[in-house]
Amino acid sequence: MTKKWFFLLNLFLIFAMSSAACKRPAQPSENRPPKNVPPMKIEGAVEVTSVKDAQDMALPLDQFKGINFIRSSDFFAKFSDRKNTPSGLYLLDTELIPKQLPEILVRNGVALGPNGSLVNQKGEKAVMILGYRLAAVTQKQGSPPAAFPFPLEWVSFWWSWVADEGFCRSLTASTGADAWGPIIPLWGSRVHTNIEQIESFAAAADARDDKICNNCPWEFAQANRDFGCFWPAHGSGQWGWVDFKDGSFHWSANW
Repeated sequence: MTKKWFFLLNLFLIFAMSSAACKRPAQPSENRPPKNVPPMKIEGAVEVTSVKDAQDMALPLDQFKGINFIRSSDFFAKFSDRKNTPSGLYLLDTELIPKQLPEILVRNGVALGPNGSLVNQKGEKAVMILGYRLAAVTQKQGSPPAAFPFPLEWVSFWWSWVADEGFCRSLTASTGADAWGPIIPLWGSRVHTNIEQIESFAAAADARDDKICNNCPWEFAQANRDFGCFWPAHGSGQWGWVDFKDGSFHWSANW
């Protein structure tokens, strides 16, 4: 055996052993909520979908020119194979940029570059899908249980999944839910307020995280699935839901 072929054989064995050591079998998972998740339901509030009506709950569009706004049907038709999706932040089915976007990026361990690229903490390219829903409360809460210490004026939730596409690959699904009171002039910003109950659920393949909190202003769930390393390591399946309750107000939705 020549030195050249001996070198190539050893190189192949090193990659094979690396793949075997890192790869973990992924369990099949449907990419949708289970049958017992309630459909979209809102009582005592109206959903806000335009920047004009969102007041301070959405960030200015011109501050984040690198975001890709796209309909979910177009995104999944164009990028059915996530490993071939260009790195970046894709905001689905909305023109609203969450006011918590900087916090959302930190929670997912990614950074958005000025040219629209997205990288993880290892400096590797990543793909992030983000959804955002917002509602203005229209109905007075009346007797307890009710929001405290401020009246409930807005509720919002966001969901995301992040795919790391470096040598080792993983999928992270997150769901965040927030209850908001009024804008306090002294502070110059809107404050959180406690409500009766908030639930956030997130799933990434066979990883699950379900958080429920009573008398809380927000809740957050995050599930991570590591699919291993080298080229065979791929997996999918991400979904979640939120549920808000406070007196006569109730909003439940899934993604």
